[in-house]
Amino acid sequence: TQSPPRVSRQFPPRPSPILRSGATSSQSSAALRDARHSYDRTMLVLVVDDDPVVQQLIRAFAPLKHRLMPFWSATDLLYHLEGTELRAEDTVVVLDVCLPDMSGEEVRAKIKAMYPGLKVVMMSAGCDAELQKPFKRGEFRQVVFGEG
Repeated sequence: TQSPPRVSRQFPPRPSPILRSGATSSQSSAALRDARHSYDRTMLVLVVDDDPVVQQLIRAFAPLKHRLMPFWSATDLLYHLEGTELRAEDTVVVLDVCLPDMSGEEVRAKIKAMYPGLKVVMMSAGCDAELQKPFKRGEFRQVVFGEG
C-alpha cells in the first residue's frame, strides 16, 4: 500500500500590525496586548435599580463572562463599597437616576469620592442620561462595555 502524497500548503504571511506614526514595534505590541486584555477581561457590573424588570433586562443584555451584582437601593450599594477594594478598570456601576432612598447624582458623587476612577453609567426613564430607558441590547453593551 502506497501512502498518499503530502500536499504542501502555502499560507500568505501574517500581516504586521499597523504602526502609528512614530510608534515603535514594542509600543504597538504593548498596545495590542492591552487591547486584547481589555477584550478578554471579566468586568464586575454593580447594577443599582429598584425595578426588578430593569435588573432582569440588564442581566439578559450583559455578556455571560461578566459578573453582575444587583443592588435595590443606593444605601445597599454604598454599604457594599465601603468595605470593598475594587479595581476601577475592571468595575462599572450602572446606576438609576431615580432611586427611593437618594438621587442618582448624590450616589454618583459618593461613589466618585470613594473611587475616583470608577466608571458610573447613569440610566433614566425620563432624563437626559448616558443610558436612556428603555434601552436595547446594543446600546447597553456599547455604554457599559464599550462593545460595538
